[in-house]
Amino acid sequence: MNDMEKIALLVVIFPSTNKTLSRGDLNMKTKDLKTLDLLSSYKHKHKKLSLKWIDARTNLYSYIGGITMAISALPKNRLVCSMTTSVELSTEFFYHARANTKQGKQLYFPIPYQASNKTDAGQDYSSSGFWRSFDFDYFCGYQSDLVLASDVGHSAGFSSGDILYKKSISAGLNVFRAPEPALVVNKFAYSCSSPSWSRDEQGHCLTREKQYRLAASTSRHR
Repeated sequence: MNDMEKIALLVVIFPSTNKTLSRGDLNMKTKDLKTLDLLSSYKHKHKKLSLKWIDARTNLYSYIGGITMAISALPKNRLVCSMTTSVELSTEFFYHARANTKQGKQLYFPIPYQASNKTDAGQDYSSSGFWRSFDFDYFCGYQSDLVLASDVGHSAGFSSGDILYKKSISAGLNVFRAPEPALVVNKFAYSCSSPSWSRDEQGHCLTREKQYRLAASTSRHR
């Protein structure tokens, strides 16, 4: 990749417990601080890697809240993709993200493939797993378009990927949505009662869990 095609990673760090930290307590020895030290060490070791992070330990965990923080911290001409730690990406995904987005005109909401177990990644999709057609939490778009669609800084923003999808269309942007073989979600156990999560995040998780179970059941009975 040339300099214009380099990939950067922006990580949002939330507290690992049910207690948010005050500004004065951010240097306390916690699991979160160890994560920050690890990121600093990794960045120092791999100097060519574009790695940045946002310290959000004064807030309870919120997936959408983290996305909002990240969008607000990036320049307008930056192509942004929202991901989770449970996905596997191939190089092809980033080419698709560039091809399916256009600043000022179009966002990309890929449909990820749900692997039925940890060995499914890369296998024939017709034999196992299913497409997460219910899931809009993975998306790509230019920062300026995501701000326009989500009303970040001007209203309540958006509470889920589904809402962002609808807001993008209402804002006059085109939305491209299609199955994405290069984006695979590994199987993981849903746990929506984490004390470190906000109520909105727990509600969002419960909705996703119901949708996942329904899609998995449908897939098994084909």
